[in-house]
Amino acid sequence: MGDLAVWLRDNVQADDGPEVDAWTLVRTALAAGDHLEAALENKPLPDSLVVKIVRSTWDFIAQGDYSLLKSAIKTETIFPLRTE
Repeated sequence: MGDLAVWLRDNVQADDGPEVDAWTLVRTALAAGDHLEAALENKPLPDSLVVKIVRSTWDFIAQGDYSLLKSAIKTETIFPLRTE
């Protein structure tokens, strides 16, 4: 299972009802060895769950950006105005 799949498995919180049912199907497919795209494909995912998956995916991708921003705010990182 890839890093993003693990992140989603651990961070997406499905609400009761259709979201839980759909997310269980996805998690079961991931546990069976399907890659993330295959696990999500052809599943009846409620729009609200898709939004959660997209937001959590963005959080995963942006982790490095968040770290850089924090270090810039704390002036831990110096950004030269030009390179020679």
